[in-house]
Amino acid sequence: MLALALEANRVNINMTVDAEEADRMALSLEIFEGVFRDRSVGSWEGFGLAVQAYQKRGVAGSSSGSWAWAEMWGGASRYG
Repeated sequence: MLALALEANRVNINMTVDAEEADRMALSLEIFEGVFRDRSVGSWEGFGLAVQAYQKRGVAGSSSGSWAWAEMWGGASRYG
């Protein structure tokens, strides 16, 4: 996914990861975080994540503080 993100950045298009599949949401979030925090991505703002908030665990996950993406949108540093 990092290679795809770097290519999307190079050709100036946005890239969104869809974390819809509930069975793989945790894995999708881990992969997203790894790419988001990678220094080679730099300050590119075209990388995003789509999460379906209507799922019960989506609400619980975002309020528990255990999901890295929730911290990222709250102003956490890209590089930890």
